[in-house]
Amino acid sequence: MKELADQIKIITNDYTSRAINNNELREAIQWFAVKYPDKLFNGDDYNPTVKKIIGKRRINLLNTILNEK
Repeated sequence: MKELADQIKIITNDYTSRAINNNELREAIQWFAVKYPDKLFNGDDYNPTVKKIIGKRRINLLNTILNEK
């Protein structure tokens, strides 16, 4: 789970520094959610370890991306 959280941090930092665009960020986050749901989620919420490592701002960004339709 730590590795997943670290990857999410890298991707969101790249997005913040404009190294990747919205679509690339969206694709990566959705890929993590589909490929590793057991590591990213714990029931109806995010895994506590992931939440602690990535922080509130990144959690809000994940919520925005994953709740888009």
